[in-house]
Amino acid sequence: MSVSIPKMLVYIPTYVDHHLALDQARTLRAEFDSLKVSLQVIISVNGVQLTPKEIANLEDACDRLIIFEESLGGDTNINLGFLLALQEHSDFFWILSANDTLIASSGSELRSAIENLEFDFLIIGNLNNRLSGSLLNAFSGEGIQLPIGLISAVIYRTEVFKNAFANSIKYAWTGWGQLSVLQNALFERSVLKYELVDEKKIYDRIPTTSIEFQVEKNKSNYRHSFFGYPLIISLLFKEDQKSRNKLIRKWLLANWYKIGYFKTGRSPNQALGQSAKDAFWTGPLSRQYILKSGLFSPLLYFFGHIPFLDISRRFVFTKRLHSVLFTKDKNRNK
Repeated sequence: MSVSIPKMLVYIPTYVDHHLALDQARTLRAEFDSLKVSLQVIISVNGVQLTPKEIANLEDACDRLIIFEESLGGDTNINLGFLLALQEHSDFFWILSANDTLIASSGSELRSAIENLEFDFLIIGNLNNRLSGSLLNAFSGEGIQLPIGLISAVIYRTEVFKNAFANSIKYAWTGWGQLSVLQNALFERSVLKYELVDEKKIYDRIPTTSIEFQVEKNKSNYRHSFFGYPLIISLLFKEDQKSRNKLIRKWLLANWYKIGYFKTGRSPNQALGQSAKDAFWTGPLSRQYILKSGLFSPLLYFFGHIPFLDISRRFVFTKRLHSVLFTKDKNRNK
């Protein structure tokens, strides 16, 4: 009689970058050799006409290939993975962004981390002299110090989060379906215990494009999720006005000077006939919640429309600008 072992599902959502998923899947499968945890890799491709050869290569690299010829949009394609985790009865679940480059030994590092995981979820990030901790709120305290907003930074223990997984689809349109999963699990459990694994042992973080290119690209690609952040807070904490306003004020104090920068972004899909206005609805929706979050919030909000970051770009690019603008965002697969 065979004994089933826990299963880890790795879900890689892709678009035109589907070729990157080949190397990721092969890297993981080459090193993830475990008698305690089995590995399943699912690749999803949306909005692309694949050739027979491309389909064959992708099928060879993963356990299951999902193809949507229609464009689902990045957020929908990403958050579909949470439902697949339930369908596949996975014990552990990881969404891996296609543009995250894995180092050769990442598979063995993850295998060891999963085999020895004692807490609710695993975070891939900077250790900062700690190996574990407790999360009380996804939008304050450690929630804004840890990289939990990045889709590739969290590996979930399904049993802990399964009741919250469906929220990912409900709130995907805000750009933060993954944070809704964490916060809804916190509503249910009050506290979540996590362990950390060093991101330097998993990812190759060497930049492949210039800072100027990334800054301009992020203005368009991430403005939806930038304004979606106070919006997801307002939706999740709609019954707790005091907490809602406090969390939005905290976000505004930390990000007011980016408002003008993201407001000038363009739709990434303009080449397909979609206007900037069509692709941008989180800004107008979040505005009302930002303005009524505090006495001085309207002043900060409107003062933030001055494009400080665009102005500063004309004179100097610094490491600080690099980290503020896109280090925390670059792993989101839009």
